[in-house]
Amino acid sequence: YTEVNNCILGSCRLRVHDVSAAADQPFHSQCGKYTIVFNGAIYNFRELREELKHLGASFYTSSDTEVILQAIIRWREKAFEKLDGMFAIAFLDRLNSTLILGRDRFGTKPLYYYIDDTRMVFSSEIKPILSFPGVPRNVNKDFLPEQVAFQTLAPPNTLFKDVYVLQPG
Repeated sequence: YTEVNNCILGSCRLRVHDVSAAADQPFHSQCGKYTIVFNGAIYNFRELREELKHLGASFYTSSDTEVILQAIIRWREKAFEKLDGMFAIAFLDRLNSTLILGRDRFGTKPLYYYIDDTRMVFSSEIKPILSFPGVPRNVNKDFLPEQVAFQTLAPPNTLFKDVYVLQPG
């Protein structure tokens, strides 16, 4: 994990495209201004890598994570429109103290979050959020009938009060 400006980003990585430790997450830009954590797979990362190279980006791994990082640095939120795949992404801009969260258009990879007056906790699973100190673990009984009937809930709702799922796209 990495901690910057009261923001902690952590990840457990399944090594697929680049098995070297250089591609581990949290992944930092070469300039140190940006950090990303990512769950999923980007199917067109090789094409995006070539496009970004032509625009002046340089790469030191062969990972799709670095391609995503460079794409968001270059195109910000518009980068998500270019990504073909299933993903949940957190991008931290240390220079401007901003965090961009995004997920794929079809919602294949979830991105859950809890937010209160003092903090935001997010993860691609609910369990780490509920295990975070100070996050209440209250079941939202209002949504039990929907869960039982459809075995799912419409975003942004979850079975836990104050825990939401980011809308697809």
